[in-house]
Amino acid sequence: MEAKIRMPYGAFKGKEIHEIPSSYLKWLAENVGEFLAVAADEEWQWREKMNEHWEE
Repeated sequence: MEAKIRMPYGAFKGKEIHEIPSSYLKWLAENVGEFLAVAADEEWQWREKMNEHWEE
């Protein structure tokens, strides 16, 4: 997935969505505002489909 969205805050501030660990993506998708949650969920779903989850 080619997300160009960067995290605006938190431990991964400045990182693009594809550079964030899967567990944090899942948390974002469930707990933050719509725009960032949608991007995080799309990346998480892509990783799920491709079996490409990773953690730090």
